[in-house]
Amino acid sequence: VVSDRAADPALAVVAEAFRSFEKPNSPSVRVVIAGEATDSGQKVHNLRLAVGDADPQSAVFAFVDTDARPSLGWLQSLVAPLSDESLGAATGYRWFVARGGIAAHLRSVWNASIASALGAQRDKNFCWGGSTAIRRETFERVKVSESWRGTVSDDFTMTRVLQDARLPIKFVPQCLTPSFVNSPHAN
Repeated sequence: VVSDRAADPALAVVAEAFRSFEKPNSPSVRVVIAGEATDSGQKVHNLRLAVGDADPQSAVFAFVDTDARPSLGWLQSLVAPLSDESLGAATGYRWFVARGGIAAHLRSVWNASIASALGAQRDKNFCWGGSTAIRRETFERVKVSESWRGTVSDDFTMTRVLQDARLPIKFVPQCLTPSFVNSPHAN
């Protein structure tokens, strides 16, 4: 788990969630406090520090945004396609669930048109940073972290790097994650 600040109230929620679901052989959880970004967007900065601090035995990096609400089988579904070593990454996407007025509904419709473009044509898919898995070996070989330096977009950059390496991206429909949004008219 990565945050830009130790006082992030979400960290207490994460800690409580892991305590309540803890079982023998549960994965360990580490918190990385990334601090304020100076040379890239905050999310990219956070991700670069998190992967740099990952357990050396981690074989896969899986990314999920805080607004996503993945299903119980999300991680297993997202990682499973990576057994095909010809793949660059596996990705889901968000489904905005509108709450509120016309702006929220327009955002949901706009986003649905993007989601509908993902599918079987792996060379046309893109990584959505809120639901993506990549083998660590691939991540390091194509130098994703180095490519993130100085950028704002984690997902567009990862997509470009994988496309440049001619590594396809598999869309996993089971990894479509709801994102509940309130879009007041001012947005």
